[in-house]
Amino acid sequence: MSPAKNKKTEKASAIGFLVNFCAVFALIYITALLLVANILGGTSTAGLAAVSFPLQSNCSCDSCSADGNQPAAPATLFPVSAEDSSSGYIQIAVDDSGFAQKQIEISLSGSKMLEITNNGANPHSFVVDGLKIDSGAIEPGQTITVVLESLPAETLNYTYFSNVGNDDKAKFSGVITITE
Repeated sequence: MSPAKNKKTEKASAIGFLVNFCAVFALIYITALLLVANILGGTSTAGLAAVSFPLQSNCSCDSCSADGNQPAAPATLFPVSAEDSSSGYIQIAVDDSGFAQKQIEISLSGSKMLEITNNGANPHSFVVDGLKIDSGAIEPGQTITVVLESLPAETLNYTYFSNVGNDDKAKFSGVITITE
């Protein structure tokens, strides 16, 4: 075989390998996304964009582990692309002057998904001690979705706040009311 034909054959083999590799990788990736979507709530398209990450904070309370991380919370947090209000999310905006909503009502029969968007120039967080939710720092421009997995079966009020940096709890707080 001539050297020119040998180089063409090697090039074709390399291209064939890359095409096959990409096809297998895409198949594995799509399968994993479908699996995650099914685990996170069925066939929702929002689930396809979701990637789980652990809840972390630098807590010093007795119920936290030695490394300062809180125990697993009854909420799942995952970054998603921005959704419009018709998506079933309860949208909460925060910027450098505080939370836009000071009162949020969650019906036990309604949406259990909160979408928190940081429209400010500084990081903020979303913490609800009574529901054991701590988003950690939400960076500027970032949107975090909190899925409330278990809520009390009675009407209750919970205070939410940001505990990042110098956030003043008077400005960076609000009340979530759970209704039947």
